[in-house]
Order: sequence, then C-alpha cells, then structure tokens
Amino acid sequence: LDFAYHGGIYRDVWLIAKNKVAITDALEENKVAGGGIFVHYANISEKSAEVFGNTEIRNNDTKARTITVENSFVSSAAIPSQRTKLKLHPGETKTVTQRFLVKTPKLWSPETPYLYQVATRIKEGKQSLDGGMTRIGIRSFEFVRTDDAQGRMPGFYLNGKKYHQLVGANRHQDFAYVGNALPNSQQWRDAKRLRDAGFTIIRTAHYPQDPSFMDACDELGLFVIVPTPGWQ
Repeated sequence: LDFAYHGGIYRDVWLIAKNKVAITDALEENKVAGGGIFVHYANISEKSAEVFGNTEIRNNDTKARTITVENSFVSSAAIPSQRTKLKLHPGETKTVTQRFLVKTPKLWSPETPYLYQVATRIKEGKQSLDGGMTRIGIRSFEFVRTDDAQGRMPGFYLNGKKYHQLVGANRHQDFAYVGNALPNSQQWRDAKRLRDAGFTIIRTAHYPQDPSFMDACDELGLFVIVPTPGWQ
C-alpha cells in the first residue's frame, strides 16, 4: 500500500493571537485527557446526565492575575451557568472542573443526533480574555460480551439500549481531480451520502481526518472508528 502522500497545505489554516492569560492548546500540552477544554460525562440516562467541563488556563504574564472561568450551555436556560474564580501566579497553569446536571437530556444517537453547545469564557473583571464554543453530544455506549447480571444479551448498547443497526463502510478523503484537497463542503457531502445510504458507522483511513468531516458525522448521526495514523 502506498502511504507516501504528497505534502503541502490542503486544509484550513488559522493564525490565532492569544492574551497572556489564555486557555491552553490540547495538542501542545500533550496530557492524557487534559489541556484546553475537555468535556466528559457520568451517570447518563433519559432522566438526567452529569456533564463535566475541564478548562486549563495558563498565565504567561510577569504578574499574578485573578480571572473567572465561565461555562454555559447556549440556548439552554434551564441549565445554570458555572463560574469559578481563581488566581494564577506568573507562569502557572491550572485546570478548573465544573459540573452541570442536565435533566431529561436530549441523548445523541444516529436517529436523533442532537448537539449541545457549551460556551467558555475567561474573564478578568468585565473584560473577556479568551473563550470558545464546544459542541457536545450526550450519549453512553458499551459493548457487552456475554450475558451479564443485568440480564443483557451480548451486543452493542447505546444509551442503555441494545442497538442493532451498526452498518458501515470505509472512507478515504481523496476525490477525483482535487486529490486530498477536498473543500469542507465536499467533506460534508461525503458524510451526507454515506448517511443517506443507510450507514451509521464509518471507518476512516490511517491519517488524521479533516475536522469538517468529523463535525459532519456528529451532525448527521454517524459513529466513527479512527485508526491510528501511519501504517504498521
């Protein structure tokens, strides 16, 4: 197999200017389940779900700074916003964990791929220093290998119920005439075609996928199996 792909920039590129006090970059931090903004869950059911937001902030200033970390669910007034005040010394990094209780959550599934939006803001007084938007799908999934104490049969369980419709395909990012340089619209159209064909799960190839394709899978209701980058 030929994994000698051509180089060059063929996806979106951003240059981001940051304040001296800002949210860290998850890739630069290289921490397991850490760095940047990390959302995770517990006790998910149709009645309620716990949502935890970890926000890591670094102070690159030469003086101490007192800031407030604010997280809120957009368009979900029933879920109170969370605010945490903290002091950061020069060069110091801290992670703030905030908990939300979501009652009667709209659980993500291929049939109902509902996505919540969580807005993060780092403030110093009334001034906003940094922030961003994270889209999340609240869902639980589990593979049951053998009959268990709960009387469940072997299989794949989504949101506590056995899910039978894991029908999938493999997908590469290249396309006629443009090679790997697919625009975001083509990435989304590929996901839409696969979903319209009745698929609910996609196995991607051995290279990092375009974020626009992953976003499309979230929006359209597609599970994704991501192989490790590289080959052998």
